[in-house]
Amino acid sequence: MAAAYGGSRRLTRFVAERLKKYVQEIDLVVPLPFEGTVERVAEVLKGVGRTVDHIGVETVGGRQTTIRVVAGGGFGSKNPFVVTARVTKYGETRSHVSLRAATKEGLIKHRAGEQIATRIAALLNDGFPPVPENPWFDFDEFEEDIEITEAERTFVSSLRDSTALWASEDVFGGLERTGENDALVAYLSLSDPETDRGLIPFGVHFHGERVRGDRLHNQLFDLPDQPSHWALDTTGTVVELAQRSADWFHATLHRPIVLYLWLYRGYAYAARYAFADHDETLTQTYDHRRAPQGQAEELTAAGHVHGKGWIQTTGLPTPTLYLHIRGDLATANPPPGTKATTRRGPIAGFWYE
Repeated sequence: MAAAYGGSRRLTRFVAERLKKYVQEIDLVVPLPFEGTVERVAEVLKGVGRTVDHIGVETVGGRQTTIRVVAGGGFGSKNPFVVTARVTKYGETRSHVSLRAATKEGLIKHRAGEQIATRIAALLNDGFPPVPENPWFDFDEFEEDIEITEAERTFVSSLRDSTALWASEDVFGGLERTGENDALVAYLSLSDPETDRGLIPFGVHFHGERVRGDRLHNQLFDLPDQPSHWALDTTGTVVELAQRSADWFHATLHRPIVLYLWLYRGYAYAARYAFADHDETLTQTYDHRRAPQGQAEELTAAGHVHGKGWIQTTGLPTPTLYLHIRGDLATANPPPGTKATTRRGPIAGFWYE
């Protein structure tokens, strides 16, 4: 490097050891797929300053690529710096870029590291709208008397970054602490946008080197005793766990939710919200007064009842109608003979799981 800038290697090393090192770090989310972001970062770094060394590229597991370049900065580009850009895959349409510019500052404070990192971030984001403020997983809304570890802060920060591009106000996202194992819980809660009826809370329990995710208890936020077929259970670094959790949240949000309706004499006597790809009940209601006579007794005798007489609508005949609530309807599998509708009438009764 010294030769490239016309100086003695020994003298350069002697001086550099006595100069203060200045490091600037910037994190940003780029709304491009992983491969496209890697290409964009490499192209931007190639045009930064005067490159005096080759660009080193290191890829780990197809999910993370590190690119390094040495260039000249400061007055007359005589103050070399090293830029490291780590690109991490966050789902299929976005990537996280961590920039780190390091340089030695002389007697004249050029702040080359700060300038170059800011410049690169601006070039990477050129043409893209700013990332919106993420309404989910906000520490400011978390209880102040609960102690948060550094690992938990890193996990939540990475999770917020990786969900920022598709987080929406119509889905509530929060943080909790469970009583059974003191795990930090990051969760989302889905509801029917027309009635505001709560449908399902789901989320992840963070355990430092492990994350478990599934449907959650609607008050205690505990995981079920038996994992669902769509449950998440994975190990890795804190950042890796945040990425996998974000992918899991994203996939779950796209699962189709429909409202099944059973009609008798023109009235809805039963209804059930369900994940329609695997027919999984979210919440349901059954009105004995409007149901066909003797049906409730038949269902009870057949074992389609839980707790204190809560009729399970999975034991009913084919639903009359279904109404799409949210998610990807193309992946839904409604029962044959059930007609789609876009209208709904009044539904009486108490809702339960």
